[in-house]
Amino acid sequence: MVTIILDDVIPSHKYPDKLECINWFDLNQEHTYKKFCNSLLDIAKKYYDLSTAVGYELWTNGNKLARHQDKDENLIMKTGQLSFPLCSLVYYLEVSDLEGGELILESGLVIKPKTNRLVIFPPAIFHRVNPYKGKRVSLLLNPWDHQLWH
Repeated sequence: MVTIILDDVIPSHKYPDKLECINWFDLNQEHTYKKFCNSLLDIAKKYYDLSTAVGYELWTNGNKLARHQDKDENLIMKTGQLSFPLCSLVYYLEVSDLEGGELILESGLVIKPKTNRLVIFPPAIFHRVNPYKGKRVSLLLNPWDHQLWH
C-alpha cells in the first residue's frame, strides 16, 4: 500500500461551513458532513479496499502532534491489542499564512499542508505533525471494518 497525495479534490463550494470535533459515524448514519465524508471516501476507494468498512471516525485539527499511529484507542487500553483503520485520510480544508505544520510519515515522507489537498496513507503507519503557526484546518477520517466504542 502506498501514500496518495491529491490536490484540488473537492470543489470549494462543497466544503463544510463549520466543522466541530466529531467522533464515530456508521456508514449509513445521517449527519451534517455525510455528503462531504462520502466524497472523500469515494476518492479513497480508488486506492484502498474499503469494502469491509462499517463506519468511520471523523475529527478536525488533531491534537496529536507527536509521533503516533491511528488505532482503536479503547481496544488497546482494555486489552492491549492493536487494531488499525483500513487507511487514514487527512484533508486540508484551509491553509494560510502557515509556518511548519508538515505531516511527517515514518517513511520519511514530508507532506506540506495545502488547501484542498487530500493525503491517504496505509494503516499502522507512524506519523506526526510539525509544530506550526498560522491557519491549518484539517479534517481527519479513518474508515474501520468494525464498530468503535467511544
